[in-house]
Amino acid sequence: MFRRILTSLFALAFLFVPLLASTQETQASQASPLAAQIDGLMGRRYEANQPGGVVLVVKDGKPIFRKAFGLASVELGTPMQPEMVFRIGSITKQITAAAILKLVEEGKVDLKAPIHRYLEDLPKPWEGVTVEQLLNHTAGIPNHTEVASYWNHIREDLAPTKLLETYVAHMPLDFEPGTKYHYSNTGYILLGMIIEKASGQPYADFLEKRFFEPLGLKRMHYGSEIELIPGLVPGYTKGPKPSPYRSTTQTFASGGLVGDADDVAQWLLDLYECKVLKPESLAKMMTSTKLKNGQDVGYGFGIGFRPLGTMRLAGHAGGVPGFKSWAEADPASRTIVVILNNTDTPKGDDAAYAKAIFAMMAGMPYQEP
Repeated sequence: MFRRILTSLFALAFLFVPLLASTQETQASQASPLAAQIDGLMGRRYEANQPGGVVLVVKDGKPIFRKAFGLASVELGTPMQPEMVFRIGSITKQITAAAILKLVEEGKVDLKAPIHRYLEDLPKPWEGVTVEQLLNHTAGIPNHTEVASYWNHIREDLAPTKLLETYVAHMPLDFEPGTKYHYSNTGYILLGMIIEKASGQPYADFLEKRFFEPLGLKRMHYGSEIELIPGLVPGYTKGPKPSPYRSTTQTFASGGLVGDADDVAQWLLDLYECKVLKPESLAKMMTSTKLKNGQDVGYGFGIGFRPLGTMRLAGHAGGVPGFKSWAEADPASRTIVVILNNTDTPKGDDAAYAKAIFAMMAGMPYQEP
């Protein structure tokens, strides 16, 4: 199985090309019948006087549709623009996972090692949890964003160790590690801590120096609230009303990044072109996890999988107060769909819209969300 995945990934490395297209090229591509079909679908989703979004569709490594909808600022009536920056939430997780695998390549982290090898003073029940189990959400460590007291503290700036103490350090494991799958943001907080310990750098600095700067991702950064972020749009919730404030420290390595649609798509292209990781590391990231009982959970390392016809789509959702996002790829057919919203209550479901777009590109029938 691993050899088949590895062979496929080597083949893909020669197929992807950088996501570089002029405005004129993008506009010309959007005159195609397929682009017009996508435009009609997404245009019915967004209203001109409401919070909006950006939709980017890539086929054969090149953008075929790139358009902004709705408002960037409801208060000012400012229209959304395609290059604007969003909080991308849990799309962050695949980048955190890639950072861990980069450290594995350098011999600084062992996926099978217990996490207490890298982190001190952890609760005793967590001692048997491995790095790999954090990556695939099978560790059993409670998800701090599901704790009843979570919303009482979301405005607070909490260092990772303090965050663990505040929410989950006193709690037992939800289940024996490796026996179940339960999505846990806490696991990715711990992975961010491991990145800092193993690399000797702050999480944000490691990503900038090892990924964003070399790949030319100029608008993807760690999204602190105490620094100006050029191009960042405000986020909204139902109403529309301004979204409630939440400190980025509450998401850290589980969902703390910002970026524009172009950089998110370029990240995916570079990832599958093996510019980010070695082919064998990417193969691990893209292998769906099996529990101890043999059940396949449909999730690798920071990436979820779903079938569509003969395609195997690989992607992730993101959601933080004021924002929802979706980024998904079919590496085999060289297609990518990125949807970024500056509201946490957009009309319809991002996953359903992305599925419809993939179906359009494949010439398959689809149901409009």
